[in-house]
Amino acid sequence: MHEFDNNCCFLLFIGTPRSGHSIIGAILDAHPHAVVSHELHALQRFSDGWNSNQLKSGIIETSAKQASEGREQTERDHGVNYFVEPKRKHMKYRFDYTIPNQFQGQITDRVKVIGDKKGGGTTSILASKPELLKKFESDIDLPIKFIYVVRNPFDNIATMAFRSGNSLISQVNKYRWYIENIHEILQREGHDYLTIYHEDFVMQPKQQLALICNWLQLDTNQSYIDDSASIVYKNPHMSRNRVEWGVVERNEVEQMIDNWSILSRYAEN
Repeated sequence: MHEFDNNCCFLLFIGTPRSGHSIIGAILDAHPHAVVSHELHALQRFSDGWNSNQLKSGIIETSAKQASEGREQTERDHGVNYFVEPKRKHMKYRFDYTIPNQFQGQITDRVKVIGDKKGGGTTSILASKPELLKKFESDIDLPIKFIYVVRNPFDNIATMAFRSGNSLISQVNKYRWYIENIHEILQREGHDYLTIYHEDFVMQPKQQLALICNWLQLDTNQSYIDDSASIVYKNPHMSRNRVEWGVVERNEVEQMIDNWSILSRYAEN
């Protein structure tokens, strides 16, 4: 087992599915003092009976395995057979989050940040099991921090719809459920959290990454910042244009934007 820094924290991602957590998790995993697995679902594992040592070892082993396989993100990332199914190169969507010259799957010294990227899953399990986080924090014996990534709800919902194959209105309702529960969880738990807007991260990856690392008390050097920024796509994906919006669906989203101040920047977008 690796040594943990006295100021180490446990990082969880919270938010809606398809909002842009994966790339931030992959970039943080490339830091020499951070290990962030993709979709291990630490809280679910804990709920299933894993103890602190199993969770920490599982995250470190998962990070190393994912790095050795390559950090592509495809449909299989969200299936139960993540490590069983062979890699398939031709899929409906595929992003490569491998960062050259950095430390994905490796830790060079004491661990300062350990965590797991499972934004929508974290929201879901904490909504259904509100007592879980206090038990988790007590067992893991590390302070918990949350990263909350917010994306334009029109793009977010559209991506949820065409990736899942479900109707647009069903995903509008699902998004509403998520945003209501996200804010209830953050207010209820009172843990330190950082809100990152997906569009800001894409347009200014170096500045946003420096902000995240400073918040996590992770030192940075220019090569880490530059190599990490090199994998970020140049502009936010306008996924809203990939689906047909009816009047009802559009009005429902606009109403959510009006109701939630965190979404106010997306008014009339």
